[in-house]
Amino acid sequence: MDETPGSQERDEPNRADSTPHQEVPAYPSGVLHHTEPYRRDDDTLRFDLLIYSALLGISTIAMTQILPISRLDRALCVAVFAFAVAMPSLAALIIVDREKMGKPINIDTHWELVMSVAGVLSGIVGVTSIFFHFGVFVGVVFLAISIFAFLAGRQVMRKLVNIN
Repeated sequence: MDETPGSQERDEPNRADSTPHQEVPAYPSGVLHHTEPYRRDDDTLRFDLLIYSALLGISTIAMTQILPISRLDRALCVAVFAFAVAMPSLAALIIVDREKMGKPINIDTHWELVMSVAGVLSGIVGVTSIFFHFGVFVGVVFLAISIFAFLAGRQVMRKLVNIN
């Protein structure tokens, strides 16, 4: 090791950047702090993996059912394009999040956030479009109940986070 002044600073990495136990604020599912680094604990990763896996499974099953149809109406075309975005995004997120499990710090990148939003939203759009294929009324009912279920689930999650 060189003993010249300042050589120690060059040889050792910055401790604040490389410390694996650096304190980074966690965020409850669905909440993102744009000004601070963010991380997900293993419980949140498991929940996200469940969502990604379920949407990927639904997308795959829906696509296998749509394949034999020779003429697609507008709703099914929207579903196919939505699943084309959702399936690779969700598959990549499953792999990345699975690798993060058990690691001391799980910082998300902006690309992961973009993939997550694109994958989940396009998966939901694809499923909703399939219901619109059966009729506007059926699609609207599915969409309304889905929004209600999302808002009710979010309220329950907020209460659970406040309890813990």
